Amino acid sequence: MNLDALLDRLAAVEPTEQPFISLYVGTRPDNTGRAHWGPIVRKELAERARSFGERTLARGTYDADAGRILQWLESEPRPSAHGLALFACGAARIFEAVELNVPVETELVVGRGPHLYPLARLLDQGRRYAVAVTDTHQARIFVVALGGIRERKSVENAKLSRPAAGGWSQARYQRHIDKFHIDKFHREHAKELVETLHRIVREEGIERVLLAGDEVVIPLVREALPKMLAARVVEIGGLDLTSSEAEILTQTLEIERREDARDDAGRVAAARAGRLLAELQRVLDAAPPRHMVTPGGFRMSVAMSNCGAVGWVSDAGGYRYDAIDPDSGRPWPPMPASFLESAQRAAVEAGYRGFAPDACLISRYEPGARLTLHQDRDEEDFGQPIVSISLGLPALFLFGGLKRSEKAARVPLGHGDAVVWGGPARLRYHGVAALADGLHPLTGRFRFNLSFRRAV
Repeated sequence: MNLDALLDRLAAVEPTEQPFISLYVGTRPDNTGRAHWGPIVRKELAERARSFGERTLARGTYDADAGRILQWLESEPRPSAHGLALFACGAARIFEAVELNVPVETELVVGRGPHLYPLARLLDQGRRYAVAVTDTHQARIFVVALGGIRERKSVENAKLSRPAAGGWSQARYQRHIDKFHIDKFHREHAKELVETLHRIVREEGIERVLLAGDEVVIPLVREALPKMLAARVVEIGGLDLTSSEAEILTQTLEIERREDARDDAGRVAAARAGRLLAELQRVLDAAPPRHMVTPGGFRMSVAMSNCGAVGWVSDAGGYRYDAIDPDSGRPWPPMPASFLESAQRAAVEAGYRGFAPDACLISRYEPGARLTLHQDRDEEDFGQPIVSISLGLPALFLFGGLKRSEKAARVPLGHGDAVVWGGPARLRYHGVAALADGLHPLTGRFRFNLSFRRAV
């Protein structure tokens, strides 16, 4: 089964009110050659069943899904499988089971949707990465797979020649000629390194290149990188040409694990963002975005709408939350379940449990639109965080201090990224730089932002 397709398919599943079972099973035998995962899985499923009330709908659907899982486990898996992944929710009409050719840890998660991070990590295990360690005339390149160095290559330019004459002529050569030739020599080395890396990436299917070097050569390599290769390069420190292979392997494996974790989160977030866009279109059909006017009479460059119990409104009367859409005279559309789930998941990951937003401000940016630095002060409880989810074109989020005059950090945001701030940072000034022109495959020339608050 195509695990990428399975991940995308499961990430698009709507949250359900009934239990959704995600089960990962490690099927490796112990040192006696026996597999003991069957009793462990049955025990885990039975213990989790007791968390639901007797004769409740949740217990009934859970028992049915657990029974189907056990039936599949008893009849379907091949003994040669290293692991299994099963996802079941009768309420969502989902049953997916897949044999894995890599080992996994046994884990049972029951929630409102599928638990996907272990599946995303599995996709990374078979992938190779490359390491390039370089100075201005020599480079060592390694291809790493399955925790070990599989290939080694080197790039070395001949040392820059100098005239044999000494004394005054040698000094003059050093002063007037060396700088030009050395710079040219360095650039040629960087170009040759990049050409070698490009060939390795293409031939070996490399998805990431970890690059280490000194402050002279790295800018030259960066300048020579084609766009496709630049997107795969991660610059790292702590390594040079004197580093042993063991040091290179140990350090880069840890860096690769961190990058994989970031990629996994991004992959799952991007898949879920596609589901949010489908719901967003339904909300905007009911409450189209409009350019509100500030109390001072200025038209906002960002078009806005809302969903939830209340919506944020700006007009000549001031800034406020209102249950009624002033354009239609009707209540704002209800907040979709996928919106609420995404906001609460992001809040929990940031350390804010129990977040229950009643308003979602929807902002639509087109190229040139911006949001000046401001504080969110229209909510009744500043103890609740702000959760912001970005969809579509990339943007620069500006995050300042408690005074408008404090310098703001510039944080790049991509499709599916979430930002959460609260506690002492709740009233920090923030905004969005003017949106650069671009074309996103899902949103075209637009960026959408979903801003969740507990307003009243």
